[in-house]
Amino acid sequence: MAMERKRPTIAELDKILNNPNPLQVVSNPDGSITTLDPKEWAIINESEALRAIDDRVLIIEDEFRSGLECSACNGKGHTDVICKHCNGTKFWKGNKSRGSCPDCEVGTLGARKSFGYEICDVCKGRSASVIVPDTSKRPSLTGRVISVGKNVTEFRVGDHVMYTNYTGIDFVVAGVRLRIMKQHDILCEHKQLAKKEKTPQSGAIREELLEAGINPLD
Repeated sequence: MAMERKRPTIAELDKILNNPNPLQVVSNPDGSITTLDPKEWAIINESEALRAIDDRVLIIEDEFRSGLECSACNGKGHTDVICKHCNGTKFWKGNKSRGSCPDCEVGTLGARKSFGYEICDVCKGRSASVIVPDTSKRPSLTGRVISVGKNVTEFRVGDHVMYTNYTGIDFVVAGVRLRIMKQHDILCEHKQLAKKEKTPQSGAIREELLEAGINPLD
């Protein structure tokens, strides 16, 4: 059975990276404590941390999106309400020995997985109207910067950037897909702007409004 990859949410990364207090992590073979500054280190989980050096940038890649994702859950397959039967543990009654929670479990055979959240009523946990096999998913071309080297001048932690499939080196740490590259290999920075309602100013819609005595520019 394939292991489900747990990706940290943007909120979880922000909580770690914006923490003013240094994080202590046991990372030495002798069990001693090493203090890591979360402003420099990307904390993947309680036992994994990485830091970009020199002019390199460390990026957490965006998940593949086909454009057919469920609009109700934004492709997650579940709501943001924790499953009341497993309390978010993904195990029946919170007991790992009893197996996965059937109330928030979806899929069949080896593709079974439990969300730990209530299943979306619209897509029934499918996440999209058409399920794209993992073998057909193309690598992401965008990601979020989670660590920058000391000589990086163009980007900072939190920037959303675009690159090519052949840029840098991609790898997986603790189930999280990452990519390391030099700053000059990034193609551009991306920002999501606030959406505004379009005002019809031309074409058939404008003509229909004018015929109805409505000025679309008012």
